[in-house]
Amino acid sequence: MLRTKLVLLGLAATLVFSAVASSSAFAAAETRYFVEKTEVSAANALEGTSGLAKLESTIAGTKIIIECQKDAATGEIEKEGKSKGEIKFTECGELMQRNTAREKEKIAKCAVENITFKFIDLLVPGPGGSGEDEFKPASGSTFVTIVVGGTGCNATFKGSYEVEGTQICANPEGEVELVLHDIWCSSTGSKLKLHKELASFTSLESLQLTSHKKWS
Repeated sequence: MLRTKLVLLGLAATLVFSAVASSSAFAAAETRYFVEKTEVSAANALEGTSGLAKLESTIAGTKIIIECQKDAATGEIEKEGKSKGEIKFTECGELMQRNTAREKEKIAKCAVENITFKFIDLLVPGPGGSGEDEFKPASGSTFVTIVVGGTGCNATFKGSYEVEGTQICANPEGEVELVLHDIWCSSTGSKLKLHKELASFTSLESLQLTSHKKWS
């Protein structure tokens, strides 16, 4: 239900929250989930989709872009602002090279395989007392291994590349009780590396409970 037809990820992604700030500006904020005004005490199934998701990094000194046209996410939201799930990015096409800030071109015959990974996330305090989601690998330090291949793909780019690190995503309406929440992942929240090179992820993920109940 993504209307932008962004980015792995993250990643990502990807869950919603309600952040309740402490009365003290110096105390840590509380993070909790609510379903129809009742605080979550057990896992609630979640599902979501996005449109275009994009990962930018460097391979062999070349600025590259991986774009996937859609994804499907499944998972659970749990108490205390914790959640987990799996995302599958599809229609990733060919690896692309960034020529200028606005121009890019395909690296001929270097296809990017569909990308599937598991994640965990935790609500964390954001700017001004708001809440954000921090996505991490379900285990270890690697989110996913991205495979670039295909007959005729240049050996410079062909291979398997690990994505490591974390991704922070915003939910501007996280404290509003809605059926559908949009999770924004941007490059400013990326603490990622692709094959040890700095990477950034952008995406807009739309999430809802499988029960279609309102949540915040």
